[in-house]
Amino acid sequence: MPAASDDGDEVQRLEIVEELRAEHGLRGRVTEFRIDEDEVSVVFAAPGYSADAWIDRASGSFEGVRVTQGTWVLLNDLHKGRDSGAAWRWLIDVSAAVLLVAGLSGIWLLWYVRKRRTNGLLVTVLGAALLPLVYVLYEL
Repeated sequence: MPAASDDGDEVQRLEIVEELRAEHGLRGRVTEFRIDEDEVSVVFAAPGYSADAWIDRASGSFEGVRVTQGTWVLLNDLHKGRDSGAAWRWLIDVSAAVLLVAGLSGIWLLWYVRKRRTNGLLVTVLGAALLPLVYVLYEL
């Protein structure tokens, strides 16, 4: 990898990253790019995926580790918006707003159905009261 051995000039970061992507199939966004005296290290991250690459600056040799985790980790990362980009975070926020409006409109409509109002509000209060318990149990 000739771009890593810069002989004192500035290291060509974009060239290194694109070469790693093209030749070694690494993907995701670059979360860390570190330049040491002897080595260049690049860390890629995506939902359910990470890759670390180390390039010897003198010889240009490449060494790396790629970790692809399972479907559950991928779904968990997407759910949390971890390493997924700005567009995905916006989608999560818009989805949360839509769900909030749907829930509040459901309670508002329930208020006007006299026959189901008491039971509906009781279930709503019971569900809201159980949320902290579920949270505490989840954290254990």
